Amino acid sequence: MEKIIVRTKIASGISSKIIRYGDDKTLFTLAQEYGLDSALKDIFGESDLTYQQLYDEYKRFVYDGSGTAFSWLYKINSSFGITIDEHIYLYHYDSTISESQKELFGWEYMDSKRYMGDSWWFGEEEILDDIQRLPVVDFMEKYKGY
Repeated sequence: MEKIIVRTKIASGISSKIIRYGDDKTLFTLAQEYGLDSALKDIFGESDLTYQQLYDEYKRFVYDGSGTAFSWLYKINSSFGITIDEHIYLYHYDSTISESQKELFGWEYMDSKRYMGDSWWFGEEEILDDIQRLPVVDFMEKYKGY
């Protein structure tokens, strides 16, 4: 199962904001024209942290897994992924805008998440196995546009 690093802060309407700020420009072009800090603030809603502060947090997370700004997301299909810590969250994964984010920042923003439950004493492998067996995972993949 593919595992990626995501920002725990939700950024709704990413593709709409990219279009609004850049007509037919890519996220990479917008970031070059306006700067990373402006792109993070205007498109991803990062009003409290600069790119450098986020990047420092990202490096720390990659190194030792500490901090609350980032999390590992396990992609369960092409539209959804989950994060597992003391809680389990289901995230909507939009593959059409993910690669440009990963290229630009190293991490990705998700546009929504839902609380699924607490991990309690279960390990990641057991939770991932259980999630993959749920019939709703197939349903979500089949009807992802609804």
